[in-house]
Amino acid sequence: MATPNFTLMPLACFTDFLRLAGDEGDFSRRIYCDWELLSHNLDPIRSSCGLELTPGRTYGDPGDYDFIVVHGGILHADHRIPPELYAFVTDAVRQGVPVAGNCSGSFVLAEAGLLAGKRSRFISRWRDCCARPFPTSRPSPTGLSWLTEIS
Repeated sequence: MATPNFTLMPLACFTDFLRLAGDEGDFSRRIYCDWELLSHNLDPIRSSCGLELTPGRTYGDPGDYDFIVVHGGILHADHRIPPELYAFVTDAVRQGVPVAGNCSGSFVLAEAGLLAGKRSRFISRWRDCCARPFPTSRPSPTGLSWLTEIS
C-alpha cells in the first residue's frame, strides 16, 4: 500500500526486487511470490513526482496476506493518510501478519502507535525526526535501513 505523495523509487525498487526474486530466467513471472497495490478505494494514488498508480484491490482481511508493506512519502508534504490505512495495518499486527514500512512508511507505522516500545531502524537522517514525535519508539543505534519491520 502507498500513502499519498509516496516516493516512487523505493516502491518501484522494492516491487522489482520481488519480481526478480520470484521468477526464474527473468521472464517477469510471479512464480515464488506475488504482490498487489492496496488502498481504501480504487482511486489513483499520486506519487511525490506526480505519477499516479491505481490500486488493484481495496483493503480486505489482512490475514489474506503473508506480509504487508506501507510505502511512505514526502515527510513535509501536505497529505492526509486515510484512516482506513491505519486501521488495516493495526488489524494486521493484531492478527500476527508481518508489517513493514518502506522509506518513510515507517512514520505511518509510528503514527499508528505500532512502533511504541519496539526496536526499529530508520535511515540515519530520519532517526532524530522520529524521536521527537514518537518518543516511545526505540530506533536502533546501528545500521541503516529503508525498511522497518514489525513482526
